[in-house]
Amino acid sequence: MITFLALFGAGTLLFLVLRALRRFAVHGSTAEGLLAGLAFGVLVLVKPLLLIPVAALVAISAVITARHRPGEPGAAVAAASLLMFPAAAATASSAFLIWRLG
Repeated sequence: MITFLALFGAGTLLFLVLRALRRFAVHGSTAEGLLAGLAFGVLVLVKPLLLIPVAALVAISAVITARHRPGEPGAAVAAASLLMFPAAAATASSAFLIWRLG
């Protein structure tokens, strides 16, 4: 039962992240970008090795954002910053706590 709930929770989180990424990259919904970024931060806190796939998804989203907004030169950098900041902050804070406490 517990594994079913864990798989259901992981699947739900993955669905929410992908939906939020699509709405952020294609439609420009900043709230959905923030939701995806916070979900990325939670994923990295749960399993630090997920930073690599998160970075790949952020890069893909930045390319899609740049393609859908050709008149805005800084859109890709802004999208990557918004999506990557929570994951980078989670990694840096956990590394600091591991260094300082133990």
